[in-house]
Amino acid sequence: NFLNNYCTKSSLHGLRYIVEPGAHWMERLIWTIVFTFFLICTVVVISKLSSRFQTAQTSTVVETTQYPVSELPFPSVTLCPSNRVNWQKALEMEKDIVPVHDLEAIRTYRDLVTRLSTLTFGDFDKLQFLENRSLEVFSGTLLGENLTNFLQTVAPTCAEFLSDCWWRASYRNCCEIFEVQRTEYGFCYSFNSETSDSDHEMYSKELRPRRSNMMGDWSGIRLVVSLNKSSQPPNADKAVEVTVFVGDPKSWPSSGSNSALGTLSSIGVECPSIYATERILQLDKTKLSCKLSGKMEYNQNFCLTMCRRDSAIKQCGCNPLFLMPSGPERACVLDDLLCLARENGIFNNYILEKNAYFGNDTVGMNCSCPPECEGYNYRYQITHTKLRDSIAFNTIFIDVHYESASMLRYRMDIVYTQLDLLVSFGGVFGLFLGGSILSFVELLYHLTIGLIGHIFRSTETSGKTAECSKRAKSQDDQKPSVPTVYRVLPLMDYYVNRRTSFYRY
Repeated sequence: NFLNNYCTKSSLHGLRYIVEPGAHWMERLIWTIVFTFFLICTVVVISKLSSRFQTAQTSTVVETTQYPVSELPFPSVTLCPSNRVNWQKALEMEKDIVPVHDLEAIRTYRDLVTRLSTLTFGDFDKLQFLENRSLEVFSGTLLGENLTNFLQTVAPTCAEFLSDCWWRASYRNCCEIFEVQRTEYGFCYSFNSETSDSDHEMYSKELRPRRSNMMGDWSGIRLVVSLNKSSQPPNADKAVEVTVFVGDPKSWPSSGSNSALGTLSSIGVECPSIYATERILQLDKTKLSCKLSGKMEYNQNFCLTMCRRDSAIKQCGCNPLFLMPSGPERACVLDDLLCLARENGIFNNYILEKNAYFGNDTVGMNCSCPPECEGYNYRYQITHTKLRDSIAFNTIFIDVHYESASMLRYRMDIVYTQLDLLVSFGGVFGLFLGGSILSFVELLYHLTIGLIGHIFRSTETSGKTAECSKRAKSQDDQKPSVPTVYRVLPLMDYYVNRRTSFYRY
C-alpha cells in the first residue's frame, strides 16, 4: 500500500500506470519496462555530463581590446654591453692577483678575463682551455676565491655606461632608476626589474613595478648608452654593441636583441595580458595545462632559469652565481669552471618526456615549466636608425615605449560550469522522466515522513481491526443460528474494465 501510494501521487511520469487498480498485468509490465529504460538513459546521460564537468575544459576569450596600458606593469629593460669587463679595471686588478714576472700566469689571467667578459650560460665550453693551464697561482686571490665579486668589480659602472635617462616626461639620474642586474649574460643594468640585486624599497620611492600611461616615442624609458672601445678587451670575439632585454619585471633576463654603435633603437612594445576567473582558481591544479599560482607570481621564464641553475648545481655542486639567481647553495669558484665546461652539453638540451619526436636517450635538463595561466606577454619590435657620424662614434640611443595606448585583455574561464551542470541535470531528468527537484523532495518526503506515518497508521488500523473482530464474534455467539442462503450467479455475470476493455469473469 505504501509503494502504491507513492507511485500514484508521484510527479514522475509512468509510475501511476504501473500500480493503477484494474490494470492488466501485461499493461503493468510494459510500463515497468518503459520507465526502467528511461531511468537508465537518465543515469547514463548524467554520468557523461559529470565526466565532462570533471575534465574541467577551459576557454580563453578576448574580454576587451581597449585595456589601458596604465593598468599594465611597464616592461623591465635590461642593458648588457657586449663585453662586460672594463679592461682598464682588469689590468689594475691584475697587479694584485698575478705575480709581475710570471708570464704564464699573466697570459692565463688575460685569456680567462677575456672569455669571461663575453660568457653566457651554455657557453662554458669557451673555458676548456683551462685544462692545460695552472690555476694554483690564483689561490687566495679575489679571482680564485670569489669569482662573482671579481666580475662585479671589473664590470662597467652605471655612470660609465648610461646617461641622459628620460622617464615619465622628465630627465632622471640613470643610476637612480637603473639597478645592478645579474643575468645569464653576466652583470648588467636593469630598469623596473623585480629580480635585480637592489633593495627596491630603499632604492626607489616610486611604486613598483613602475607604469606608464602613454604611447609612442619619449613616453617610456629613453637613454643613451656609451661604449668606450678603449675599455674593451683587446682580443674580444664580439663586436662593440649592447644587448637589450625587454620582458616581464618578474622574469630573469636570458634572451635579448642587439643594438649596434651609431644607431637609434626604437623599441615598440605590445603587451596582451590574460587573467583567470574565480572558477578557474577553484579548480584542481592537476587538471590545467598551464600553471596557476594566484596573483600572477609564477613566471615561465624564471622557472626555466631556475631549472638551468639547478642543473648546474646537480652536475657540478655549485651555483654559477655570476649568471644565476642566488640560493643557499655554494657559489661556483674558479676551480669549478672546468666542471661547467665539461658538462656544457647538458645545459644546451632539454629533455621532453612522453614525446615521440624527442628521444630520452640523450642527456639534458628535465624542466617542468608549463606556461602561466595568467600574466603578461611582452612582445616588441626594434627599429634601428643610423645616427649622424658626429655622435655615432661610441653612442647608442635607446627608446622603449608602448606601441598603443590600449592592449588586448584575455579571460580564461571554465567551458562547463557548476551552474551549467545543474541546468543540464534538470533538463535530462525532465526530458526522460518528467521530473524536477520537487520530485526528489517528494521521494524524500515519502521515505521519511510518509513512511513513518504509514507505519503508525498500519499499527493503529491493526489494533482497531482486531478489536472489531473480537466484538463481532461476541455478538455472533449471542444470536440464534440462521440458515445461510447462497446466491448462484448466472453464467454470463461479468463486468468490464472501462479503461482497458479486458473482460474479467
